[in-house]
Amino acid sequence: MYIIRNKTSLEVLAYHCVAYDPQITATDFYTSFDPKIMEMAWTHGETERFPPYFSIDKDHKAVALTLEQAEVQGHLQLQPEEKIVGDAIVPKSNQELVAEGLLKLQPQEKLVDDRIVQKSNHELVTEGLLILNDPFEYVDQKDEIQRYTVADLMEKDLIKTQAAANACLKELDDIVERAIQPEYSVGYESKLTKRYLEWMGEGKPANDGREEKFLTMQQRIDEIRLEYKDLREQVKTLQETLKE
Repeated sequence: MYIIRNKTSLEVLAYHCVAYDPQITATDFYTSFDPKIMEMAWTHGETERFPPYFSIDKDHKAVALTLEQAEVQGHLQLQPEEKIVGDAIVPKSNQELVAEGLLKLQPQEKLVDDRIVQKSNHELVTEGLLILNDPFEYVDQKDEIQRYTVADLMEKDLIKTQAAANACLKELDDIVERAIQPEYSVGYESKLTKRYLEWMGEGKPANDGREEKFLTMQQRIDEIRLEYKDLREQVKTLQETLKE
């Protein structure tokens, strides 16, 4: 079999399905043949296929090329994410793609056995990609985010700075507020306080429910605060020592 192809584009311009004959020339089956821009190649059999990629020797015989040779000689154009292994075109590994700038990992991602996986919480914290609520939150051995209570921090002696002590005092205040809210919301508390002050301004009339409601509220709030009083005093004492 014979073909005529463009030297630059390698486009096949003509086929001639006959067995090889050294007497055959290109113009015998392609009258428009121009040796400046075209070339002829042959294989032995009448129906013998040409290799996917080939060069042409001095006798115009098609000589098969490996994929690597075909790429070097410009017969094969790989995609950026492809490579040749053995004589096969295969995808590049993720590691290669990252190294060559063809694949961009997200800050929270990494490669493990060439797989893209999420970094652990420990790694995210170390790299500053995950900010924990200090001193309360921490990452345990199972890589899960856990939370210390103020009591835990005191028991484990983990309050080492004034900032940590201040955060603990604020946490205790927030706990008390959250405990009060279901029974006495901010608006309701203000309303009872206002009515109590009005009652006092009116000369404290007897048998008035405003006083009882206010005192009941005050007692309940004091009870809730009492639950955390000792712990709060411990933190405040520690806070004073941290100032020294």
